[in-house]
Amino acid sequence: MKGLAATIEALESPVEVFFRDDDAGWADPELHALLDLFEDRGLPIDLAVIPAALGKVSARNLASRRECHGGIGLHQHGYAHLNYEPEERRKCEFGPSRPATSQIADVIAGRERLASLLEVIDPIFTPPWNRCSDELVDALGEHGFALFSADRSRRSRETPTAQLPVTFDWERHRREERLEAGLVEQFAKADGPIGIMLHHEAMDDAARAELGGALDVIAASSAISVRPMRHWIAKGRP
Repeated sequence: MKGLAATIEALESPVEVFFRDDDAGWADPELHALLDLFEDRGLPIDLAVIPAALGKVSARNLASRRECHGGIGLHQHGYAHLNYEPEERRKCEFGPSRPATSQIADVIAGRERLASLLEVIDPIFTPPWNRCSDELVDALGEHGFALFSADRSRRSRETPTAQLPVTFDWERHRREERLEAGLVEQFAKADGPIGIMLHHEAMDDAARAELGGALDVIAASSAISVRPMRHWIAKGRP
């Protein structure tokens, strides 16, 4: 990560970063291996938790880790991470093929399930596959959510609920063999918070080692502040 280190060293303005790991509730061993990386470096990470996938044992383990390492944020990731769209459309759990009433019912059921299992969750909603209907986004504030997080392409209009998009898909850039090049571009051209999206279930030891190297560079820089996503609830719209 020498190129990333050089780019960060040359930064002229401070940069804020957050890490969002999706699909908590799946692949617990890989999830806890990822959390170890952040805990070892004292860095915060936010987990988008699938309500229907989270079991009692997994919930207790996450709550225990959060109590020991206050940098773990937990928020809602859809309901069951199911696709309801026909094959010719992009996958979506909260898309045009479902009535708005069904979508809202799932959001409420998911929020209540997470609250019962985890007790404390951040009022943030991340949709599976980073997409959902405009109607759902507009209704989130009425159901207790203060922040909506998808990807940058989803942020095409002002919404009643503040948006905090991810800007960098770690797994896709690694798959395309342009991980460091993509990170260098992100930090060199940062014009707001950099949101790095992770998928723990897709990460093996080699992938975690690469992430650890990047985290070491980021943690060593006084120009970079790694924030929990709830920071932007208190701060307001990014």
